[in-house]
Amino acid sequence: MKPRPATLFSFFLLLATTMTTHSHAMNTQPITLTINNIKHQRGGQLIVFVFFEEGFPKRHEQAIHKTVIPVTKDAVQVVIHVPSDAPFALKVLHDENMDGKVTKNWTGIIPYDGLGFSNGARVRFSPPKFKDAVIRHTPTMTPTITLQYF
Repeated sequence: MKPRPATLFSFFLLLATTMTTHSHAMNTQPITLTINNIKHQRGGQLIVFVFFEEGFPKRHEQAIHKTVIPVTKDAVQVVIHVPSDAPFALKVLHDENMDGKVTKNWTGIIPYDGLGFSNGARVRFSPPKFKDAVIRHTPTMTPTITLQYF
């Protein structure tokens, strides 16, 4: 049976996408991220997501890296791995009920969980755009994210 052109095209597109994703994943550097303003009395966990533009900030499954740490104090430092050769954005979620999702308050719109983003990007009337949170790796970078609660 002869392969159809559409099938071959899909295969090569998938292969190219996979190679691109893996090449970025292979070129990472560790950095120390400081997270402030944690309401540690609420318990739960912090999840640090590293994103390329695709999926930012809502599609957690599209994050290229994820680090989970328990909430025990109002500020922490954590070592994460970030792309060394491509722009990226960070999102920190204070996941109080530990379901991996942003819990909303009674409105169904406003986040109940604490959130923070790289580059000082903030939640206003909607989540921040990638262009507002985007950063690039530098050898001396030590980013700080301050969680925002509503």
